[in-house]
Amino acid sequence: MELSRRALLGSAIAFAGVRIGSFSVSCSLEESRKAFHGLPPFTGAAGQSPVLVESSVGLAIENLAWLERKGILIHQPRTVRGPAWVRFDWPISAMIRDFGRVSPISGGVVIARLNDLPVAVRKGPLVVLGSPLGPHVYAGDRDACALLASLTQLP
Repeated sequence: MELSRRALLGSAIAFAGVRIGSFSVSCSLEESRKAFHGLPPFTGAAGQSPVLVESSVGLAIENLAWLERKGILIHQPRTVRGPAWVRFDWPISAMIRDFGRVSPISGGVVIARLNDLPVAVRKGPLVVLGSPLGPHVYAGDRDACALLASLTQLP
């Protein structure tokens, strides 16, 4: 039996017991939208439910200025020289490869770094990523899928 990446992720999320109704996603990369298929899009009303915000590292179509009102800043994207690893320390320990650009993030508890550069934070119900996770989930990366499953289980 052959399984698509989307079906595999859907199965992994279902197996992990994800509460889809309590978790939403904000992203603009096509691969991320495909990877996060089945998770409700963020509508702009940040309450107490967890929200994953994935920066598209500088795409003009993205407007994340609303995060500034929450005290979170997404800084200018930086080019990553060669393949590098983003080290997540929360909610699980994971290493996710980055091949292009990252946006440093400030204004919350740092949950991931590229070397010494903070590229993901959490603050209240918000988890903000300055390095795309979706394309790795879409490609079936084991650590990326485990990280997403852990994020979607947040209270």
